[in-house]
Amino acid sequence: MKFFKTEKGKRKLNIEVYPSTVKGHRLPLARGRTMLMDASWPSKREVAVTTRIVRSSARGSVSMGLPARQNCGLAKRAVEDVDEPADEEVAAEHNGLRELFAQRPDLLAADVAVLGEPTSGQIEAGCQGTMRLRVTLGGARAHTARAWMGTNAIHRLGPLLDALAAYVPREPVLEGCRFHEGLVAVDVVGGVAGNVVPDEASVVINHRYAPDRSPAQAEAHVREFLAPLLGKYDSVEVTDNASAARPGMDHALLASLASAGGLEVNAKLGWTDVAFFSEQGIPAINFGPGDALIAHTSDEFVTGERLQHCYDALTAMLTG
Repeated sequence: MKFFKTEKGKRKLNIEVYPSTVKGHRLPLARGRTMLMDASWPSKREVAVTTRIVRSSARGSVSMGLPARQNCGLAKRAVEDVDEPADEEVAAEHNGLRELFAQRPDLLAADVAVLGEPTSGQIEAGCQGTMRLRVTLGGARAHTARAWMGTNAIHRLGPLLDALAAYVPREPVLEGCRFHEGLVAVDVVGGVAGNVVPDEASVVINHRYAPDRSPAQAEAHVREFLAPLLGKYDSVEVTDNASAARPGMDHALLASLASAGGLEVNAKLGWTDVAFFSEQGIPAINFGPGDALIAHTSDEFVTGERLQHCYDALTAMLTG
């Protein structure tokens, strides 16, 4: 076993790695959190285990971390060291895998990667890229009693928000997986005072893009879409852009997981760490017992049947 630990400011990363080879392919087993988390949060979380359901007060741990190391039925009650993530899909600069690849690439030298993301026991291949950008629109201040003397930047957001609402996303099919892009407003900021026409307003936009586009191509697409809506004094700032990952199901080992377990294969519409493996030329998929629809909720759980299902499928891949 090899152990990697690092701290960056108030955030920390802990990963245990067990080197292994399966059917001639390098497939190291890694356990831990890949996101850099707030080290000030309590690390002890209660985990309830029965023969049918696993529950935990550490949101996100049941869907992702606990099923990999807690066999359902082994204990009625346990306390695990579980770090709760600070955010879901944090900015790329805060993702611990980037630091791990930079400092110790030998720990994750592999031919394929299977990530324990919550996929309800089916395969979600690859992932979509995610980009966040802030669009700032300018205006001119004036007293609201003489509003016609100014230019209301908040009002100028109207056409932009209407265009986003009417946006028709692509749904490209890549390697048999249908992706579904998106371009949506996620935050709006504006206003000076109750009697002032605002001279600035901004909207944060999140773009989800399929893996047939690079980060640069995705950015170019969004800028082209926004261009007719912007004026001379408006600006667009990309604050984060994490690349997508192709499905990778053409690799023999990953294909055997699908066939041996009789698993459905769909596109991962969110962003996950498979993108970092893909950047290293390592085909990667998402496969885990958790349910993404209840991940990070207070009543998150995973069933014993689904744990067994994933265990059997992985066993078939490793030994079949």
